[in-house]
Amino acid sequence: MTRNKLVRPGSLVSLLNRRRTAIEWVALFLASLGLAALLVVARVADRADNLVYDALSRAVPRAAGEGLIVVAIDNASLAKIGRWPWSRATHAQALERLAEAQPRAVLYDILFVESARDDDARLALAMAKARPVFLPLLLQVPGANGAPFEETLPAPPLAQAMAGAGHVIAHPDDDGVLRRARIETVIGARCWPHLALTAARALTGAAERCGSVASEALVPFAGPAGSYPTVPFSAVLNGEVPRELLAGKIVLVGASASGLGDQYATPMQSRSDLMSGVEFQANLLDALLGTGLRSEAGTGWTLVFTFTPLIILWIGFLYLPPRSNLLLAALLLLLLLAVSGWLLLDHALWIRPAPAIIVMALFLPIWGWRRLAAASRYFVTELGRLREEPGILGLSTPSVAAADRLELQMNLLRDAVRQVRELKHFIEQSQASLPDATLVTNAGGLIALANDRAQQF
Repeated sequence: MTRNKLVRPGSLVSLLNRRRTAIEWVALFLASLGLAALLVVARVADRADNLVYDALSRAVPRAAGEGLIVVAIDNASLAKIGRWPWSRATHAQALERLAEAQPRAVLYDILFVESARDDDARLALAMAKARPVFLPLLLQVPGANGAPFEETLPAPPLAQAMAGAGHVIAHPDDDGVLRRARIETVIGARCWPHLALTAARALTGAAERCGSVASEALVPFAGPAGSYPTVPFSAVLNGEVPRELLAGKIVLVGASASGLGDQYATPMQSRSDLMSGVEFQANLLDALLGTGLRSEAGTGWTLVFTFTPLIILWIGFLYLPPRSNLLLAALLLLLLLAVSGWLLLDHALWIRPAPAIIVMALFLPIWGWRRLAAASRYFVTELGRLREEPGILGLSTPSVAAADRLELQMNLLRDAVRQVRELKHFIEQSQASLPDATLVTNAGGLIALANDRAQQF
């Protein structure tokens, strides 16, 4: 003879709640991974990542190299020499002064693409004296008349005298801050190195092969504007700069005057305090000759970096109490920032932490809300079943009305507490009316209830 197994209503409710919790956990877990992948691939969180990157860069700046000096075409030089543009004879005279000090190299961040006849010859001669001198070329993408590009080299006499040329194209990020440099620009079969890369290869003897470096890289700045020694162009022109200050140095000549030349916002300073293009060249060249540039992790490694803390957090949701889950999330957020900063500052590798941080901050309250909803649903169900059970007192239970679910829970709990109190009062009165001495003990053998007759003994 077999017995049919009966499933108690409470066990059935518990089973359904566990199943529903598992379904919600899987659904939210997959949704969090999907959102994280979207943030990584579509780079939606780049603005937040840039804030973290800038803060880390300012916290530990790279030390400025001692072998570079900037000759600035500043406001004071314009006031002494005259309005811009200056004649190439003026630049030739400044190069002749520089040649006397025997610098290691001269990088000129001024375009000389138009011919100036006799002045070109004098400037070319001065460049030969100060050799090696590196000049920028003009690269326009796209070019005129539907051409994919248009390249304009310096004037022929200068192109023959220079030690090398390169583009000086800058590409600020979407927020207007210049963080990276286009080291090589490749269009079809043509490849143009950056001016700083051309100079670095010539000074180190590295092979000039396209693709030997990353086409784009993050620049580790030495600090805000003014981090490199700077002298006015007019002081060099008038022979006021000691030769010892320029001897053996890499001299970068460029504009820094207000409204003249390029000015960029960088991670090292506010938008109101801009860095001149020539000092950006100094930071880039210094990095190429010294510590190297920073690279950014690819999409695959960024996804791994993003998914790992999310998986740990979701496992914690299954086994840890709410307070521990909150502490775990805080710990994971700190670890994300710490690991990202360590990789950037110690290994020149930038891996974006914002996607993981955003998803964790979003799904932590969502999961807490779902657990509260599950608890609320359980309380309403169990208290409702309690009200439906016949009471031993035979009293009718009043209907429970509520404006919302929270008020319903409160009313049901209030009704359950009322029933328990009435039952306790009934038991006490029943025991007190018994004619014999009656004692009620708990599981430990201690007397919990005693009627009046029992207290007489």
